Amino acid sequence: MDTETHNVDGRQETRQVKRKAEREIMHFENPCYVISVPQLMPGDYTIPFSFMLPPVLPSSFQFMRHEMHQRPKGKVKYHIKSFLEDHHGKCIMKNKQVLIIREMGDNFQTNINQTSEHAITTWCCVNQGRSSITTTFEKNIFQPDETCKAYLTINNSGCNLNMEHIVLALEQELVLNTGGHRFAQTFTLTSQQQTGVPARHPNNQQKLMEIDLRTVSPYNPPATRKKGGK
Repeated sequence: MDTETHNVDGRQETRQVKRKAEREIMHFENPCYVISVPQLMPGDYTIPFSFMLPPVLPSSFQFMRHEMHQRPKGKVKYHIKSFLEDHHGKCIMKNKQVLIIREMGDNFQTNINQTSEHAITTWCCVNQGRSSITTTFEKNIFQPDETCKAYLTINNSGCNLNMEHIVLALEQELVLNTGGHRFAQTFTLTSQQQTGVPARHPNNQQKLMEIDLRTVSPYNPPATRKKGGK
């Protein structure tokens, strides 16, 4: 939802404009079984089938933020449908099931080490020394049912100020492009906090911080839905 301002008869008018776009990522259809008899007898029938998914499919995704004035939302959704047709091609029975697809990472890494060191000042220019944090992650790609762990090594021995607390945050960077219009924002989905390190502490401090990804929800669904569940 965007706000547009137009000049109408010498006066400015503001209106809300809804931007919407969609496209089909893939479509595949193929007969699983051909019934050769004129009439299908009563009973239970099981017809196994399988197919290969393209390796470049984006992951299933759903996003919605009704509390924002733009009311942004987007989704990537996959369905698998089965049909039972008669000999004239008329559908007499059908079923639809949602598929959850996880995209394979193309740059998987393990034991990732990152060091951040900063000069600390107060009142813009009063030097208070330096502090550093070295973070080690087990890997850079996680599944939604895993736990993200960060191993921290904190050096505050050269700083005159207390490090009050340490925060590990999980952020979502979202970009939506619709008909030449762009929505981009970074959201903090969850965070964990621990106590920091005193000023001039002589030894490096080791800390472990964890985020259970099963407890993370990328958005808060609305309490009520429109007719049809949309």
